[in-house]
Amino acid sequence: MQEVVRSAWYGLPVRFPTVALDEFVVMPNHVHGIVVLEAAPSGAAASRGAASGVLTLGRVVRAFKSVSAIAGNKALGRSGQPFWQRNYYEHIIRDEDDLDAVRRYIRENPLKWSDDPDNPANL
Repeated sequence: MQEVVRSAWYGLPVRFPTVALDEFVVMPNHVHGIVVLEAAPSGAAASRGAASGVLTLGRVVRAFKSVSAIAGNKALGRSGQPFWQRNYYEHIIRDEDDLDAVRRYIRENPLKWSDDPDNPANL
């Protein structure tokens, strides 16, 4: 299942050319990732389907969740089942120190899984 999620993540810049990806990790029950929304070149569309509006983080996350849920459900031999929670957490990274801290958090998060209250082993 991790490969399905990774494939959806790394496919985002193909779908949205002005999206750049940074640190990313797939956890057993969630993901962490940094998405950079870059400015579109002057006169260029921000994404395929740009006529439907401005590229937002919400559109990027919605596409990621949709593509990965469809592929994940297919891999699990089911259809239309919930795959992700309804919402997501976002944090605007405002400077290099914050970027470094978020990257570190993402890299170190798997090391903390054994203590996570959502880890089935801790229920």
